Amino acid sequence: MKQVDDFKTQYEQELLYQEIAANKNTLKGFIWFLLAVALVWVLTMIGFFEVDKTLTSIAFLANIILFFPPFFILLRGKLSMPWIKYFLLFLLCMVSAVIISTLSYHAVLLYVFPLLYAVQYRKKVVIWYAYAVNLITITLSSIFSFYYGICDLKNQR
Repeated sequence: MKQVDDFKTQYEQELLYQEIAANKNTLKGFIWFLLAVALVWVLTMIGFFEVDKTLTSIAFLANIILFFPPFFILLRGKLSMPWIKYFLLFLLCMVSAVIISTLSYHAVLLYVFPLLYAVQYRKKVVIWYAYAVNLITITLSSIFSFYYGICDLKNQR
């Protein structure tokens, strides 16, 4: 029976290590994603993309605000807390929703962004959580984008 207990302990330690590594990867993804959003914003401001500059600026500023909590989590270094993965995935869903609601069909690839990060946690509960939150945020941001985003339908009446 001691071998089984040792195996369970080793398994739990490995899961904790993998979760910490996944949290680090998610935080690195936040940094790279913010850099990509900044690049898109700069290119839009200089006229490379023909997208509404006001909407792109709103999306960029909202994403900067949403990136403050992950930045503080990265500074504190408490990546072993069990709630961090859910919080980071929620923020990823919110970041995707903000960009989709302002840039609508220009940001279609962001629909899968939170789900790609959820897969690395290797637990079905985490993947289902990301799926549920992503489904809600995508639905709301798509509706919002039709009235306030690039596909402005309020002028179609």
